[in-house]
Amino acid sequence: MLFGRESHHTHARTQNIKSLMALNNYRCNVWIPKSKADKLGIKDGDKIRIVKGDKKSNICFAHVTEEIHDEAIFIPHGYGRFSKFMKTAFQAKGASDVDFCSNDTDPISGCAAFHNAFVKIEKV
Repeated sequence: MLFGRESHHTHARTQNIKSLMALNNYRCNVWIPKSKADKLGIKDGDKIRIVKGDKKSNICFAHVTEEIHDEAIFIPHGYGRFSKFMKTAFQAKGASDVDFCSNDTDPISGCAAFHNAFVKIEKV
């Protein structure tokens, strides 16, 4: 699982701004390679969840594309918020990358090894 920023969101708090959330129709779109989506019977726009062990994300939406490696998925950072004060972004808006990242450390740099989480995708 890879994660990063969307051009219209900077940090996790911008998901609480209605005009910015409207740019994605209030949805968290997960990039899935076409080859993997075909094997899983997932089509562009389908409702999906990210799963790691007994942890499941809120509802996300498939963005089926050939612009990502066949063994990866990409989720945008800042979704799946748990603060009740973020009324626009609270809970039902996708997956929190923090819930699925590993706690590993890169052996060369000593930095957090965020992009080595292994997850599954399930159609809802």
